[in-house]
Amino acid sequence: MIPYIMNMKQINKGIEQFSKLKNGTLEITGSMKAEKNAVKSMNNEFADNTSLTTFVLNQKGYNYIQETNSLNEKTGEIQSSAVKQINGTLFFAQPVDSLTKERKEPYEWQDTSETRGTSYNPNGALKMMAVSEKLLSNEKYIEAITKEKSGAFLKYTLTTNDAYKKYLKEDTHSAKENFIIHEHREIYWVNEDGLLIKRQSYGEFEWTIDGIADTYISDLTLELSGYNYKKLTEIGDELPPMIMFEGELYTQASALLDVNLDALTKIGTIESVAGSVQEPEKNNQANRFIKNATVYRCGKNSVIVKYNDYMLYEKNQTN
Repeated sequence: MIPYIMNMKQINKGIEQFSKLKNGTLEITGSMKAEKNAVKSMNNEFADNTSLTTFVLNQKGYNYIQETNSLNEKTGEIQSSAVKQINGTLFFAQPVDSLTKERKEPYEWQDTSETRGTSYNPNGALKMMAVSEKLLSNEKYIEAITKEKSGAFLKYTLTTNDAYKKYLKEDTHSAKENFIIHEHREIYWVNEDGLLIKRQSYGEFEWTIDGIADTYISDLTLELSGYNYKKLTEIGDELPPMIMFEGELYTQASALLDVNLDALTKIGTIESVAGSVQEPEKNNQANRFIKNATVYRCGKNSVIVKYNDYMLYEKNQTN
């Protein structure tokens, strides 16, 4: 047996387990950088993207919402957009531009069912985690798959060989594109239960577009930040900003314009994010893109959260 076959099987088992999750949240970060920025059509100023895909699996397939924040490195502007698939119908939300990191305006949805029909298929992010791809079923493209311990996970690193480089160059690109891979690797993190938790796809390649050659670096990471939530049974309407902290759910109340910084006591940070359509269920989790925000104590029934502005969150009242 080829040495890496067992590692390949373990990765595919992790993918199979992911495909059976009833719900979850995928956090995706990605970038595409060009060395010379020679091709205007590829020189997208919104070069760094952070996305959340919140999904629910039912008998027919996937319902999901993908929410994306794209950062303009030159201006610091954030562009927020979203797409969702509900009961086979795909909806798009118009991009919302913001000079701050936090989106203030709600999504405005457009129904595409008349032009696109119905679908329950996973989106691109879900496919990368839930569907075994050609690379993992074709041994002739694999140079090696190594395994190492990485904290609480097993980390598998797959590197490709010259046959894969030739396949991409000759079968998926035209001769005039002169697509040449310098480096390509896929990394998979599997937890102790055998579930695929995280994946990274990294590549460095030459690519000729519109007759202009350039060297590109592509880096995409997907991480399962939460799954099998108790309350997430459907992709519904957007909820107000919330956080879960010390086992209590808090909802954003209003902005704090005058804050006595000397009186604030830091009690934690936001460590993970969930989709805007669900209530956070994990401690130190928010349902907005405010990861790493600072949480301060503010009385018995409220906290202050500092991301871009100081915002007051009040404890939800239980009946």
